[in-house]
Amino acid sequence: MTNFSRRQFLAAMAVIGTGTFLTACTSRESTAGDGAASGDEVENVNVLRVGALGKAASAQRDPYQLLPNDSDMLISSLIWEALTVPGEKETVVPRLMQEWKQNNPTEWEFMIADGATFHDGSSVTSEDVVWSLKKMLSDEENSFRLPVMPDSIRAAGANVVVMETAEPNSQLPMLARLMTFVMKKGSSAEKPIGSGPFQLVSWENGSAKLKRFDNYHGTVAGVAEVHVIPFEDSTAMTNALLSGQIDLAQAAGPIAARSVEGNEDIKIVRRMNDSVIPLIMRTSDGPFSDVRVRQALRLAVDREQIIQRALSGYGTPANDILGTADSNLDSSLVRKRDVVKAKNLLQEADFDLEKTYDLYVTPEAPGQVEAMKVIADQVKEIGMTLNVVEQDSGTFYDETWTKADLYCGYWGTNDSVLFFAGKVLDGDAASNETAFDDAEFNEIYDQVLESTDTERINQLSRQLQKIEFERSGYLVWGASDGVDLARANLSGLPKAPGYGRVLLETVKKA
Repeated sequence: MTNFSRRQFLAAMAVIGTGTFLTACTSRESTAGDGAASGDEVENVNVLRVGALGKAASAQRDPYQLLPNDSDMLISSLIWEALTVPGEKETVVPRLMQEWKQNNPTEWEFMIADGATFHDGSSVTSEDVVWSLKKMLSDEENSFRLPVMPDSIRAAGANVVVMETAEPNSQLPMLARLMTFVMKKGSSAEKPIGSGPFQLVSWENGSAKLKRFDNYHGTVAGVAEVHVIPFEDSTAMTNALLSGQIDLAQAAGPIAARSVEGNEDIKIVRRMNDSVIPLIMRTSDGPFSDVRVRQALRLAVDREQIIQRALSGYGTPANDILGTADSNLDSSLVRKRDVVKAKNLLQEADFDLEKTYDLYVTPEAPGQVEAMKVIADQVKEIGMTLNVVEQDSGTFYDETWTKADLYCGYWGTNDSVLFFAGKVLDGDAASNETAFDDAEFNEIYDQVLESTDTERINQLSRQLQKIEFERSGYLVWGASDGVDLARANLSGLPKAPGYGRVLLETVKKA
């Protein structure tokens, strides 16, 4: 079940399917009560129709369960609020919590935003937050969402929540981003009462209609309604945008963007450093356990060519460090292609070039499979033969992820070096994709968690980056842009990377 934890965090939907538009199925279910707005009652100018990737068959309403679709993540984020969220320029910014402080190395206080109100008119209290977080963490598969001890979560007055980590952790506000949804105490996913900028009107098999919550404590939404419509693939979603069925196509991808370039009715929104699609090499054993082999692979690739061929240019070259949007990224660590050196390293490592090595991939993100095929083509120049093997999502996460010698990963966030240090590189990380267990790295990361001095943390982060650059199991060839497509009459579209795109309250429709 570890695979579900990682996928639930990402809430990422594979860009696959038949291109069939997911229309309404079976009966309509109303959940908003009296006063719910309808399409007939609200002029179209005030309705934002959003297309998001998703399959009706796997739609999920419960925010504490696996959210397999982008559309599910969007709907949940509009109804309920997380403690914190990523910002356009900052790693973490307030959402339901307006501020926080660390009382000691293992204890944190979070203060609820002034005026935070549920959709039923009641105030959000610390008791609601405590109940929600404990409900979420009652499922051990959700421990990744908030690394605190469930029994430690408690109210300290009406608007303050206290929680403790098992070990010192200076990064908790960042780790509380996006998925820590708060519900009204005693409410349910079927009859949701949240505090987000929109209130649910109806939900039917993955599609949802929501109305503006006028008493929202933050920026009150610029449109009266949001309709979320799932699509099985980007092509169908883009066609719906072009035909006027939707106003915004989220995560449409680079190929879709190329198809609308020059169309004055459509604007292309690029969210830089949105996601990362690394090549992952197992470090503990197997053919890539020798650091010289891993370095050879990193030296063999032409990063700019991968971006052009797999992402149609919608990306930025990277240098084998996860978290390329981090403001503390060490720009001095640069790796250029060197085929001769790569060949020499393989020879020194006595690497078997007679064998063919499988490279597994499941198509979760635009350009993912294409990128692996480009890499396989490029490494032929150093004498290595890679066989790109496509797998369905279930097989990939059951049999390949964290186990195979060579495979492709995908993370729908890419703005923090320390996030990845804790999630996939620390020796004790539950999602250690490369079986990386470097004593020096582990020790430095422990120092990060123990420190509350920003300058010291930044220095330690640079040390972690150098180790990752030199001997980790990641080939991070580039960062993918998030590419949304919107009708020209929309403004205020979110620019934050990753799932920052769900923050739709700033959008206006002319």
